[in-house]
Amino acid sequence: ARSLYHWLFSLLHSTSPSPSLCWTAAHTGSLAPECLANDYVDCMASSAQHSAGVLASAPLATFAMDDFTVFAPDYGFIECNLSSFVISRLEHAYVSHVSFRPAKALTLALYDRHLLPDFPYTRASSSYSAVVQLYARSSQLDTAQVRHRRFHDTPPWCHFGCDVFESMHHIFALCPAFMAIR
Repeated sequence: ARSLYHWLFSLLHSTSPSPSLCWTAAHTGSLAPECLANDYVDCMASSAQHSAGVLASAPLATFAMDDFTVFAPDYGFIECNLSSFVISRLEHAYVSHVSFRPAKALTLALYDRHLLPDFPYTRASSSYSAVVQLYARSSQLDTAQVRHRRFHDTPPWCHFGCDVFESMHHIFALCPAFMAIR
């Protein structure tokens, strides 16, 4: 976008006459160039609301770019500060990794399509239930399955002798070791 700003800035400060703005009648069926251009832009805007494909992008103003501009095949021309671009790519790679669970667990409920875990906290105090639910929703409960997935320092089986993975659901809903506090 930086090259577009350079181009617009050069247009505003050029010695040639500045572009004139004029009112154009819309939806008239006229064949005047202004009306045809308006109809085309209106059609593109309307179809963008229903388009499932990729919309054509505006051509880049490469003539207004810096003399040396970095190009990456996956991202195109990188006109921003290169260090901030690298930092943003590293951050994106970090939070996109499968081991970074908070990126998936700490989303707003409005955007999270997963149901809340169905743990039967029938005998627990409300503060205990709130703490457990907080840890459960953020995937921070230190279960064997979580430790095995993140650190590979323990087997994923239940520590209390059950022959199943020690998941949050198993600990709080199924494991017989915690039957007394449910």
